[in-house]
Amino acid sequence: MIEEPMSPSPQPPSDPADGDHADPWSAAIAAYATRPPEPMPAALTRATVDRVADAVGCALGAGAEDPAPRSVHRFADHGGDHPVWGTPYAAADPATAALANAALVRYLDANDAYHGIEPIHPSDVIPAVLAAARLGDAPATTALDGIATAYEVAMTAADAIAPTPRGFDHVNVTMLGAVAGCARAIGPSTAQATHAVAIAVTSHVALRQTRTGRISMWKAFAAADACRHALESARLAAAGVEGPGQPFVGTAGLFPLALGIPAGVGEAPVLRLPPTTPERLPNSQVKPYPCGSTIQAPAHAALRLVERGVAARDIARVDIHVGPETRSLHAGPDKLHPRTRETADHSVPFVVACILTHGELSIASFADEIVHDAELHAFLEHRVRVLDDPALDGGHDRGFPTRVEVIRHDGSSVREEVADPPGAPRSPLSPETLRRKFEDLGRRSALADGGAAAWEAVRALGEPGGRIEALERALRAPR
Repeated sequence: MIEEPMSPSPQPPSDPADGDHADPWSAAIAAYATRPPEPMPAALTRATVDRVADAVGCALGAGAEDPAPRSVHRFADHGGDHPVWGTPYAAADPATAALANAALVRYLDANDAYHGIEPIHPSDVIPAVLAAARLGDAPATTALDGIATAYEVAMTAADAIAPTPRGFDHVNVTMLGAVAGCARAIGPSTAQATHAVAIAVTSHVALRQTRTGRISMWKAFAAADACRHALESARLAAAGVEGPGQPFVGTAGLFPLALGIPAGVGEAPVLRLPPTTPERLPNSQVKPYPCGSTIQAPAHAALRLVERGVAARDIARVDIHVGPETRSLHAGPDKLHPRTRETADHSVPFVVACILTHGELSIASFADEIVHDAELHAFLEHRVRVLDDPALDGGHDRGFPTRVEVIRHDGSSVREEVADPPGAPRSPLSPETLRRKFEDLGRRSALADGGAAAWEAVRALGEPGGRIEALERALRAPR
């Protein structure tokens, strides 16, 4: 069944900006989501299409053999009209498809990233925004505008708030971008968009336990579920459902509970959104390697060492020098001996050790037989150290610089220092590298052409007359 296009509620909603309902964040996000339409600059259009291509490629690369993708397929396949990307399966409703596709995008940990005071993966929003635009039979330009809007809100919010220290997951921040992008694509009034934000924030609060200790496959689903919820919140508000007032600053709102900020409008941090065109999207990190965002530089350094002839048999010790943020995120005690792919691809020592012992890093590097390899874990135990170096804390803008030094058995040493690794904001992936990544991932899908038609369909989204339906057709695999 094909859903009817979204249409405004016949009755105007109450104004959530009135009196005790006033909330500066709800008002700012809703106003930005419903700003007057304007043409996207060509450079922003290209950068947005690149992020869609990268997200679609990541979904194709999830394949069908691992437990998490198989679970996605079982969950979503109900013979509907909304394809699960790169598979023969289809969901009966857009929210299910949005969750399924976003989980596939996230599964390999190869999709883009942004680090403010809260780290997020902005492209988690893309499937939900595409589904929202598809609901209204909107052109691809509307979807791209919605995606750029979602990035702007999510990345700006990530610079302003950090819920993780109090045990709340970063996907609560990602969801703010998703609800803004979905609202932008659906086209509600500003009052309805404000209600959409309120519904999303008050009824979906994700906990950091998702990423504590032994990491499970839910890591791939957490943001997908938050963005699915954002889509449904935007749909509910567009249909006339009203949300509670002050979802951020109220006595039992997000800020007092998740940030420890006293309730009240005057206590809220400022959300500094631009007046018109989104600006932040090109600053996300598009990753060439299927591992955590702060591990891109260590991985690049280790691969350079392999290219220089460093062999595992000659290594007495490996010292990996990283900044404090990289150490805290991806080199803590739980990362020293990972036992799942979800932990291994978030482990600096594992990724570097895997490259030095196997000579490469690919999706196959996180297969069970490698993650549980006794010799690799012995190498990790006895030869690899991760050391703090505050001077390397260049942060997101420098791609989290690193220095990897190998000391050989004969006493000689060799090192590689990497700042601005490929994909970092100052060193964006070339079009050729992005396409090669897409093609490598596409070969893991069920698409007969390995995703070649999907690549062309993604690129066409930025052209006049681009349609989401053409991309969906290219992403359907035969049964």
